[in-house]
Amino acid sequence: MDIIEAIEERSSVRTFNGEPLTTSQIESINAAMGCVACPLPGKWSMDLQRFELTGPQRPGTYGVIKGASDFLLLGFNGTDYADAVAAGFAMEQVILACTQMGLSTCWMAGTFKPGDFGLMTHFPDGMELQAVIPVDVAAGKERFMERVTRFTMGSKNRKPMGKLFFVGDWWQPMTDASQFYESLMMMRLAPSSTNSQPWRAIIKGDTVHFYCKDANKVHMLDMGIGMCHFDMAERYRDITGSWQVDASKAPAPARGMTYVASYTRD
Repeated sequence: MDIIEAIEERSSVRTFNGEPLTTSQIESINAAMGCVACPLPGKWSMDLQRFELTGPQRPGTYGVIKGASDFLLLGFNGTDYADAVAAGFAMEQVILACTQMGLSTCWMAGTFKPGDFGLMTHFPDGMELQAVIPVDVAAGKERFMERVTRFTMGSKNRKPMGKLFFVGDWWQPMTDASQFYESLMMMRLAPSSTNSQPWRAIIKGDTVHFYCKDANKVHMLDMGIGMCHFDMAERYRDITGSWQVDASKAPAPARGMTYVASYTRD
């Protein structure tokens, strides 16, 4: 499975088979975490931990997750948007590596009890647990609660490309004639909290300027996830480019949007 297939294959799974990861799977995930690279400024920390499915150390997810004992844990400074973006960008690389291994995952930035997971988490000073991701083999059948959650969030509904990405200014929707269409299409497939899809972008020449709609900590984490998809799609096509964070060189944000970063092809 190549990275484009992994992006297209990945979906949020909340019901797992109840079997812990094998030693080989753990080693592969740790190797993926060791290979993470993020071209954006920001600090983050990640870990892989095993928890009991029953008993006093059972992690609390308010019934959203069932059958998973292994979780990826992501920490960063929740008051620094740059850290949130970089953290999402970094962790999504691991998520996609897990997908390529045949494992399923689900981003969780709110529906978990930090105290339950935090007992086994040791992040550097200034970083707090901000997201957890169960990682395991999916169960053969979804639970009723999972189907309800998926329906409520509208997880399979995506905004049209022309509502997310623009050329030159906010009034000109991007079309499939754009040189960035395929990479931005991979961004559109990224997961986001409550399927909010906060990413927006304006293309000017060989540069894409990225913005976040209704910016907050979780939406900025989503921005990092989406920008990771875009970056990996560019690399898959052997296209090189560089990332910058300079709002002075980007078009003014539309109402309700916050500038995040820019990407320029070489």
